[in-house]
Amino acid sequence: MAAAHVLISGHHASSRQASEFLQDRQPNSQTSFALKADEIAAAYGQRAMPKLVEVLSLPDLSDACSIECLKLLLSLLSSQERKAQAISAKVVQCIAPFLHCQNGDICNLSCQVLASLAQLFHGRLAILQASGLEAVLAALGKAPESGISCLQAFSVSIDGSAALLNCSENASEALVHSLQQSVPGSDSIAAVAALQCLANLTRTRRGVSAALQAQLPSCLVTVVNQALQVRTWPGQDEWRQQLCTAAAACLSHLCQHTDARPAVQAAGAIPMLAKLCDLDRWSLDVVRYASAALASIAVGPDVKLETYEAAGSALMVLLKCKDSAAAGNAKLAICNTADHPKARIELQKVMKEEAAEYLKGLPDLPPDYRYHVPKSAMVYTSPKTV
Repeated sequence: MAAAHVLISGHHASSRQASEFLQDRQPNSQTSFALKADEIAAAYGQRAMPKLVEVLSLPDLSDACSIECLKLLLSLLSSQERKAQAISAKVVQCIAPFLHCQNGDICNLSCQVLASLAQLFHGRLAILQASGLEAVLAALGKAPESGISCLQAFSVSIDGSAALLNCSENASEALVHSLQQSVPGSDSIAAVAALQCLANLTRTRRGVSAALQAQLPSCLVTVVNQALQVRTWPGQDEWRQQLCTAAAACLSHLCQHTDARPAVQAAGAIPMLAKLCDLDRWSLDVVRYASAALASIAVGPDVKLETYEAAGSALMVLLKCKDSAAAGNAKLAICNTADHPKARIELQKVMKEEAAEYLKGLPDLPPDYRYHVPKSAMVYTSPKTV
């Protein structure tokens, strides 16, 4: 038996009747009204990014509206989903022309937006297609902090580092120049970001070659020495720790290459690295990178004795460190320096019996250096004439 459909009178109305009932509450529903093209508002859902792109694409948009719209866009990029929506809405192609603007605030916000989108692969790809890297490098003079942060976010990935090295503008030279222009303490954020970007770029041989052409070793020594001379209040030394961590990471990458070790030695980096091996003053990350750099640079035959004379005492203190990485780097550095005969003799005089176990496995000294024959004992005999 089919079910009966019963309509209760007074409690049912069609959609047309409902719209007619609500007509008195919306008296202007039949009249059309114009929308403001430059109205800045956060639309709901997937409409949010295209709405802001439409506003930013207006040809006669004022600087104040551009700044307000960029701030709203930056606040919306809080998740990967929003960033993917922004990339799909061609935000990068819309933002790239703003990097050539003379207004520093607009360049600053544009670099921050690109830095946020550079965390995704498709965002980096869109930035490369829009020639955004060249624009960011050109805008470092107007927005150094946000521009360098954008390059640092780009260099974290392997493809981003390769893109920076393939850029028509020399990224390493631009970063080194920004480091030379920075003032220790006041420009610490930009300096730390630049050093972190250079540390990412020097992970490859090509990046090391570009860093050597830009005179990076001497710049690192200058920046770290200036940072060491800045006086800070207790508890406000975090920027110095971050700066020295990034600088020591750069040096540890450079010292792994044979071509870079003479430049690091000539820049006077070995005494500076010895200062960074003090656990009482520096964080564990700084000590790890500094000891790794000393262990790598001590491989060179011309640097062994200098490394031992400058950092021997600091390395022997690190041998008893509880951290396995720092202690291992110190042991490796001492073993590399002990290959030099004079350094081995001095080391055997200084090392105590309880610490001698760290040097087990080292090859013995050659006989020419183990036995010293005085000149007075050497008697010259002329060959016999037949």
